[in-house]
Amino acid sequence: MKKMMVMLLICLMSVQLFSGCAQQVTEAWSADGASHWHEAENGEKVGEEAHSLDENGICSVCAGEIVKFDDGSAFVTFYNEKGDFVSWAEYDSNGEQVFVQTSEYEYDEMGNMVASKTYMDGSLMEECTYHFTGDEEDYPTMATGMFYNEDGTKEYWEYDDRGDVASITYYDGDGSVSYVETYETKYDENDNYMGEKISTDGALSYESFYEFDEDGLFYMYKEIYYNEDGTIDNEIVYDAEGNVIE
Repeated sequence: MKKMMVMLLICLMSVQLFSGCAQQVTEAWSADGASHWHEAENGEKVGEEAHSLDENGICSVCAGEIVKFDDGSAFVTFYNEKGDFVSWAEYDSNGEQVFVQTSEYEYDEMGNMVASKTYMDGSLMEECTYHFTGDEEDYPTMATGMFYNEDGTKEYWEYDDRGDVASITYYDGDGSVSYVETYETKYDENDNYMGEKISTDGALSYESFYEFDEDGLFYMYKEIYYNEDGTIDNEIVYDAEGNVIE
């Protein structure tokens, strides 16, 4: 009987040992300003070693971009294979993480970015979609963006084909719509930005006006704020240096 109990105990210890050895380890690197490692399921660091940095602060092993400061703090940034950043973290002089911002991306079959999500310390901060203007750089332009605030409110931004804001819908913490702003961007015949109109829940609430001075410098020369009934609440006129003159 005693021999059987001993054998059973040995078996249980073997199972526990095997389970500990079989823990999943992340494929992606983790890092602070001094070293990098892979992380096990239980949070332990596996294969930790010091960074090997080139002249640009890029580690040849983990590919992290390390920016160190005189006080011992550091920024650590990782990028994906397309060069889009996937994590950005700050560490204090004791190696403790101050914050971490991470991003996830979706790409189409041509490799163009079509959507992204950004998190701050694990909490969803924004969700965006993108379209392409067809310009020479073929860089993605914002199409929509949902931005989450710490107080539980959120804002849904929509953009036109130029990348200008078309509308912003503001939500209360319970998810109900608080109010909606719509935007009309003004351009001249040479495609120069000349100002914008903002309407709140359908009523004009703000206008800005731009022009070129005699030296060809572009500046905002007037703003108008409107009351809910459409009358002017305040009109401000500026000179080319931004000083209020009326």
